[in-house]
Amino acid sequence: MSRKLKKRVKVYLALSILTLGTSLIYRQDDKDTKQIYIHQKEDTLKTLKDWQKINPEIFALLEFTIDDKITSIPIIYTDNGDYYMLHDPWGNYDTMGSCFMEKQLSPLETSNNYIINGHSSKTKDWNFTFLKNYADKAYFDKHQEFKLIDEDGEHIYQIISFCEYDLDNPDTYLDWHNNYYANYEQVKTMFDNTLNYAINHIDGFYYHNQQLITLVTCNMQKNNARFVLQAYERIF
Repeated sequence: MSRKLKKRVKVYLALSILTLGTSLIYRQDDKDTKQIYIHQKEDTLKTLKDWQKINPEIFALLEFTIDDKITSIPIIYTDNGDYYMLHDPWGNYDTMGSCFMEKQLSPLETSNNYIINGHSSKTKDWNFTFLKNYADKAYFDKHQEFKLIDEDGEHIYQIISFCEYDLDNPDTYLDWHNNYYANYEQVKTMFDNTLNYAINHIDGFYYHNQQLITLVTCNMQKNNARFVLQAYERIF
């Protein structure tokens, strides 16, 4: 686990090692009782209600459509992020852990920036490993949207930027990790300051108090760097 940010927030270290997956769902391993991610056709994807029967702490799904395949990732809302760094949604010990949002750092009642953490791997394509693809400009331009599915329905999110932050540098800008921005000016200031760290970004967008999402994972090629994908909810 990495150092604390401003004494109240944490950016989690992504440990790594495990198996394959593009569409992220689970099966029972024939050799033991462990549940693991494997690649499956999209018609086998679980609904949010299905996932909540497995673990009631799952509050949403993220869905990315890539090359006509759906990657569906359950997101756990928890007061124990350290636990889910090393446990899957069933509670099995798993070094790839789960993708989660901490109640203390992003309370649902007040946060207009959901901060969601997930592990990456050098060898396994699941959880947030695929986010590294957004470093490629062609990939970034082609895959501009994803869904958040919660109990209120489906929400379309437009990707704003993909950035890299060096947590070993004490001067690294970290206010993208705030869970609440009081007004437009605070949001604008935050995004203006992230441009120095952007690998790819869109040129601009209209902001009318929409919900923001910040996905955080490790750059596995560096000791203590984070990839951060930020997006805002599209209002139709």
